[in-house]
Amino acid sequence: MIDVPIIMILGFTSVLLQFVIFKMIKKHNKEITDEIFEGVFFKMKKGYMKKVMLFYYNPMNWFKIKQGYLKLLLLMNLSIVIYVISFIFFIAP
Repeated sequence: MIDVPIIMILGFTSVLLQFVIFKMIKKHNKEITDEIFEGVFFKMKKGYMKKVMLFYYNPMNWFKIKQGYLKLLLLMNLSIVIYVISFIFFIAP
């Protein structure tokens, strides 16, 4: 029972990290913001979320980022998502 609030907190933390990552990438790497995010954090457009998710959760797409702390934030976000998914599918049942 106590695991559900922890998973919810981790989910909110992941979304917050995504927002911080977006703002920092927008500040330091404007071309990535225009190419991947199309200049906005969220957009209801077909194919947009797939492109953004592939950026956030595929470390092979992080090579354009030069700042080490952004790569660390992306890695932390990926770790949180991996834990939440593994908890939902493998630990909880």
